Amino acid sequence: MCNRSLILWIPVFIKPEVFIVSNNDVAFPLSGVFGFLFTLPNIVLVILGFILFLILAFYLAWINSKHQLTEKRNYLPALFFILSTAWILGMQGLSPSLFGTLFVLFSFDRFFSSYNRTKVISSLFDAGIFMGIGSLFYIPYSVLFIIIWLGIFLFRFEDWRAWLVSLFGFLTPWVITYGLYFYFTGGIAELNQMIQSAFTFTEFLLFPTPKRLVVLFGALLLALYTSYYLLVNMKSMNIRSKRFFYLLNWALITMFIVYLTLPATEKYVIIGVAFPLSFLFTNYFSQVKDKWYYEVIFLVYLVGMIISMYIPFFTA
Repeated sequence: MCNRSLILWIPVFIKPEVFIVSNNDVAFPLSGVFGFLFTLPNIVLVILGFILFLILAFYLAWINSKHQLTEKRNYLPALFFILSTAWILGMQGLSPSLFGTLFVLFSFDRFFSSYNRTKVISSLFDAGIFMGIGSLFYIPYSVLFIIIWLGIFLFRFEDWRAWLVSLFGFLTPWVITYGLYFYFTGGIAELNQMIQSAFTFTEFLLFPTPKRLVVLFGALLLALYTSYYLLVNMKSMNIRSKRFFYLLNWALITMFIVYLTLPATEKYVIIGVAFPLSFLFTNYFSQVKDKWYYEVIFLVYLVGMIISMYIPFFTA
């Protein structure tokens, strides 16, 4: 897995200036603490981004194994996560969204742990607080808190405290951040402006730039096909897996809506789209029988993402 990722990242390490998009203009609530990281030299940003990508990828594979999301335990979630973020410039280096994704994964991991009913309240509080921290790195991730409440409904938690503790957990990092902003700056106007800018609706991004349109269209077709396959075969899945994939699909839909409605930050949203997408692809390719056209579909996706990674290297 590491070797394959290194091969994919070869053009990034050779010409980091082509793939790195400045994060200096991206405001996020924790920029006062972590903002200096994004002013480091490009090669350092690439190395740190690569390491964090690998951590996220292997963590996704671990979540899949721990919570038994798919029948087979393999590194496909890691592979698809790496591939699904390869086609947009700026995703190969360190970014606030990449940090935020780590805490989003923590949140989903803790929420999935609540299914065993032994420590529901503590798991839901942890899920909320991790989602809150993730949104402090990348504010649009805050909309994923809706998925936690949807999960509470799907998992049929009857204790009314489940709704409140998850909300308290999500709000806790924000309350602390507001307090620190007021203490150090004497006001909260800057923080409010960040939130307003993050959710300022502009226009639907139905058609991205031509260079990305082909790859986006191919990935969208594969996502729709694998979603259809999941729905058709959901009867054979156990209740646990059904509910988990319902949540992941809603997370994918939510992030895709953010991608369409916030074009100013769309390149960062792709990381949030990639993590539920990786489970969807893993479920499909882990269950299909060994037929040549399934292998062709996988090969086309793999080669397409690799080509999209190498094109900027040869055209820049």
